[in-house]
Amino acid sequence: MATFDASTKTQTRVDIGKDAWKPGMGALGKGSQKDEALIHGTKKEQIDMNLMSTVNINRTFQTNVNFQCTVGVMRKLQDNTYMHTTNSLLKRDVMGPSLYNRVGPTMIVFVAPLVESHASPRSLAEPAVRMEQVTNAIKAALDDQEVQGFAKAATGIKLEAIGISGTTTGVETFIKGMAAGVTVLKDKTTALENHTATAKMQQKAVELDVEALETKTGLDLSSLKLAANSITL
Repeated sequence: MATFDASTKTQTRVDIGKDAWKPGMGALGKGSQKDEALIHGTKKEQIDMNLMSTVNINRTFQTNVNFQCTVGVMRKLQDNTYMHTTNSLLKRDVMGPSLYNRVGPTMIVFVAPLVESHASPRSLAEPAVRMEQVTNAIKAALDDQEVQGFAKAATGIKLEAIGISGTTTGVETFIKGMAAGVTVLKDKTTALENHTATAKMQQKAVELDVEALETKTGLDLSSLKLAANSITL
């Protein structure tokens, strides 16, 4: 086995003093060392087991044409901040179920028109009141509310008119009560007239009695005169 030549003092990843391994052998010191590779052709790498890579600072990938990744079982990505920008077309085809669990607030902005096509019925469950705001429909909504306000005001006027009608009904009832009072007074007047008629009838009977008495008295006087004449004769 060849040994290292100690006279050659060239910094390498192995110990140049002896051909023995030691802990940390092959590691470079902390600095700005660069490991650059320029491949003009094709690089093919096949790993039969696992590939583990750790980058303590930044990692940058740049693909100028196409990037294709095929995952046979599961792909899992965990990060703190996820920012994705697509300058052209974004297309996703999900053949199985989709599950989105968004714990924090979600804000979605659609600049262009949004078109949704549902082949099956859409089911939406809201635990509270759903709030939707359409910018172009605010004025129409306000106008609608204003019209509803006018309708409510008109309803109030109608109720007020109904109240006035009720007041008029009360006055009418009061007038009817007065009419009933006049009727009672009229009945009492009729009764008084009946009493007056009875008195007149009694007065007429007295007058008839007086006339009968006068007739009887005249007859008696005539009889006396005839008797006197008879005696004289």
